Order: sequence, then C-alpha cells, then structure tokens
Amino acid sequence: PRFVNSRKYGVKVPTFFVDTKHVWQSVPDNDLVIEIAGITEEEYAAIVDSNLHLGSKKYDCIETSYGQLIRTESYKGKIFVGGLFICTDPRIDLGVNFKPAVVRIERDRSMVDSFDVQWYLARMIEQSKDKELIKSSMSTYAGHFISYSYIDNVGDDIAKDFLEEHGYDAIPVSDQKDSIFAVSTNTVIVSDTMKKLILDSRYYKDHSSASRENFENTVFGSFCSFITDIKDKLTSSELERAIRIARNVKRLEFPDVDISAEDDTVDSNPTENIE
Repeated sequence: PRFVNSRKYGVKVPTFFVDTKHVWQSVPDNDLVIEIAGITEEEYAAIVDSNLHLGSKKYDCIETSYGQLIRTESYKGKIFVGGLFICTDPRIDLGVNFKPAVVRIERDRSMVDSFDVQWYLARMIEQSKDKELIKSSMSTYAGHFISYSYIDNVGDDIAKDFLEEHGYDAIPVSDQKDSIFAVSTNTVIVSDTMKKLILDSRYYKDHSSASRENFENTVFGSFCSFITDIKDKLTSSELERAIRIARNVKRLEFPDVDISAEDDTVDSNPTENIE
C-alpha cells in the first residue's frame, strides 16, 4: 500500500498494488528464515494430524476430480478440505479430502455442508470405478445419491449378495408403499439405485424365485400388477385407497405372512370393500 496522487480528486489517496508474481523469479540466496517458535511436540503432532500436507505418514487414496477418497483406516470418517481437517462424521465409512471449490464450509471452518458431503462423496465413489467400493457404499450414508447410470458391471454381484442374504424370493423395494405392490410377500427396502441395479441385473432375473407369472395368478398379485401399471395416473387419495385394499387382500390370501409393518403406511380401514 502507498499514497498516490489522484488526478480525479486532486489529493493523495491510499492505493494497494498487488504483485501477481513471486517477489523473486528464482530461488534467492536462502538468507531469509521464518521461525515459528514455542510449539510443543504434542501441539505439532496435532497439527500434522489435521493437515495432510505435513508429516511423512502415507495414506491410501483414490484421486477423483472432486478430491481424494482416503481408504486408510485411521482416516475413517474424517473430512478434509484442501488437505486441512474440518470435522469427523461417523456416518462416512472412509476418509475424504475435498477440493476447496467443491464444498461449502462454515465461517469458523468447523463444519462442512452435510448435503455437499453426501452428494460429492457419491460422485467421487462413482468416479473411482472401484467395484468393491461401489458395492460396499450402496447402503451407506452417500449410497442414496450414487447414480444408477454411472455404475457398470456391479449389478450381478449386488444382486447375488442380496438374494443370498434375504432369500431367493426377496424383492428390493424403495419404500413401504412400494412393498405393498411388489410381486412377492418377501420385500426388502433399499435405496432407489440399489433397487434398479438388482432388478435390472442378469443374475437376479436368472436366479430370483419371485416369479412374476406365478405371483400374478393370485388375486393379490393380479391386483398389485394392475395398480403398479396405473399408479402414476392415480390421485394420492386413490392410491391410498388402493393400498388399503391391497393390504386387506394380502391378509386374506396370505394369512401366514406378517404384514404388521405395513399398517403404518396408511390409516387402517378393515371395512374397505374388496369385492
């Protein structure tokens, strides 16, 4: 900063001159030393832990256009921005170092916007192209935002794991209402992305015992198939009524199936006409 004569105002005005290049274009005589004193070993260790640029500790990471996915166990749940530690989120199954321009940080740099974390973490997992990482992330904090269109060659593996865990008559659904109209009484709620991956996979189509043809031979199956085909045309009240009817039909046709979890989907109306 310095004072400069102003032709406009006829007086000296404070003016800031900004250097766009380094003061020196090459390394000088190394006769300038900046010493930061009074820091204990414990304090420095804490600084190293909060700054990925310091220290010699190596970490296993995947580079993406949004930053780094850190797979080293000691960094699990830790969020960095530009290499500087921001906070810890136990819902994250790995560490993440976002590029500064990607996420929004609070003024005191103690928190990063939670939606940004979910959204961009999902994008980073997609870009990793790591099959095992994508599979393990489907049911995690960021899994809901992983885009179905960006995932290749993992549907069969996810479908196999799903059927082995929940049974070969299991059907993935995205919510409780969806489960009422499923072509099986064994439904499992998963994210929309996982549902699409499983249902579209070759493994699920070849191995699932939840046969649509056999199920549609039942009254409940026929009704559910019909409602599924037209539910986008129904008003919310018509859909609620269809759900009540479907639930009561299921009770009558499958008395051994526990559907108590569906009772909270809409207000129960046992007298609904099902003829």
